[in-house]
Formats: sequence, structure tokens, C-alpha cells
Amino acid sequence: WSAFDFPDNRTSMQFVISKNTIYTNLNNSVFQFDGSNWTDITYNLDKGTQFEAGIETVLANDNNVWVVYNDYRQKQSRDLYKLNKDKWDSIGMPEVDHLFGFAADGNDNIWAHGESQGIRQYDGTNWIEHKFEDIGIEYTYIQGVKTLKNGQVYFYSPEQIFTYENNAFKIVYEDKTEQIMDFDIDSDNNLVVLYRNALLLTKGGNTTKKEYENQNLRSIT
Repeated sequence: WSAFDFPDNRTSMQFVISKNTIYTNLNNSVFQFDGSNWTDITYNLDKGTQFEAGIETVLANDNNVWVVYNDYRQKQSRDLYKLNKDKWDSIGMPEVDHLFGFAADGNDNIWAHGESQGIRQYDGTNWIEHKFEDIGIEYTYIQGVKTLKNGQVYFYSPEQIFTYENNAFKIVYEDKTEQIMDFDIDSDNNLVVLYRNALLLTKGGNTTKKEYENQNLRSIT
């Protein structure tokens, strides 16, 4: 293992990779790491102060890098920016409160969800609203959204895991008896579901569930 210092004394909990380059948001700035050095690529984004503005999250796939930027001084505070060589191009965000989950899929779509707000999709040109009743999702609270290694986006609620493919949402797993805490799908398309006190694995058409007493499990990688 080789050790590399961070650009300053603060550490970040979020790292994304695009074209073998690591990106992170740190101290209201965006940095990239090329394997040897960290470079500040905040460019034209206003760093502001801790309570005025900040980079909320960094998104990436094999093609592009985006940031969700929040300027608390503006009425419409959030904006989506896309990295374009040595500057960030503003894309804009829908005027919706409480959007707090973001992901980029392998087809350059940006996805966002929030409390009882349905799902928003940026297709490279426009923001599209997907309402819960149109999606067919019964539980109107989405816990999270993630893009897996195959570049496909997945959402999960306390009862369902669903994805978006062929221009439609599709439920891939459902359980109304226990709360789903997290999940993952490996390269062989095996589903792993994490509950608060159990782990479920589907492999080769077989399902195995192992209980863990008093563990309060929260996430899986």
C-alpha cells in the first residue's frame, strides 16, 4: 500500500472515480487525484464560506463528472454543474425542496430523489419528473439511490428495490415483513439484501438468509 496525503488536514468521506482519476469534495472545493498528485479543480465555482455555499456531492461515471452545488444565499439554492475541461457548466436543478439523494448512471443520466417528491431524472437535456403513482411504487419514501458496477441505477425503499431499464421502472425485490437497510448486486447478478438483523443472499435461484441478533446492521459494500 502507498500512502498519499490529502490536500489539507481535513478528510472526505466521498470519493468517486472517472477515467482512473479520483474526485472528492473537500473544504468547499473539488479535488482530483491522478495517482500522484491532488489538484484543486474548483475553477469557477464560488467557494463562499461554510455557511454561505458549498459542494454538496460529487457524481461521476466513466464519461463525466458533476457536482451538486448549494448556494444558501440564493432563493433557488441548488444547481447541477458538469465538468468541461477547465470549467464547470451550469445545468440547473428543478425547484423542488428536500431533494437529498443523487446518482449518475452509465448513460449520463442524473437521478435525484427526496421525501414524498418522487424521482427526478436529468437525461442530458431536460429534467423529467417520475411520480410515485406512475412508477408503481407503494412506499412513498426512498431511502437511497446508488449506481452499481454495471452502470445501472437502483433505488430502495424500506420495502422494495427497483431499477430503471428500457425506459421503465422495474421492481427487482420486495419484502413487506422487514425493513430493507441496504443492498448490493454483484457481477454475477446475485442480490444481497441487508436488514437490521439479517443478511439475505440470492444465488443461482436459491435464497439464503442468515440472522444476526442485536447487530443493528446499516450498510453493505
